[in-house]
Amino acid sequence: MNLKRYSMMAILAAFTFLHIHAASAQTFDFTPAQLIGKLNDQFHDDKSDSIKYCKTVKAKTFCNFTTDVFKGLLVMLNNLNATSDNSAPDEGLVIYENKGKVSRITLIGAHETSFKLLYYIDQIGSISMALNPNMTVDELPKEIMLLGLGTDNEPSEEHGEILPNNVVRCVKFNSEDGLIVACDFLPKD
Repeated sequence: MNLKRYSMMAILAAFTFLHIHAASAQTFDFTPAQLIGKLNDQFHDDKSDSIKYCKTVKAKTFCNFTTDVFKGLLVMLNNLNATSDNSAPDEGLVIYENKGKVSRITLIGAHETSFKLLYYIDQIGSISMALNPNMTVDELPKEIMLLGLGTDNEPSEEHGEILPNNVVRCVKFNSEDGLIVACDFLPKD
């Protein structure tokens, strides 16, 4: 993750908010390595970018993504004069564990363009489908999938939804450099 150019206050506020609301001893029934495999399988099925690299520090695994699919879409949009953006998305994944099992998954990203936000929302859908393999596309979290697409300019906003196997909580913050969005995927109590 390379979120250095964004307001550190907004990033810290998002992590603090999600951390306070995520205290739970519950865990998913898989290890971080198994989760990464599930996510990459789902990203492949969705024709999206996969997890490129992960590093574990204590009970947290920090991951970043490949950007090949994103860059291909960006080239097509540039050719259509639909965007002049040439930068890769600024996103990362943090996997928290408790006693060897995943206890929380956080997807965080900074989005200065609508295209990058839509790409992030697609990743939310892919993670939701990986955690809920029997869920259909029609059952994806509607409120979360519309995250950031509203017209309000609220300084921060929280969204949450309960899915069959997990809870999704997202918070967004406007910073001077763009929209910062963080989503937690938590085991269902």
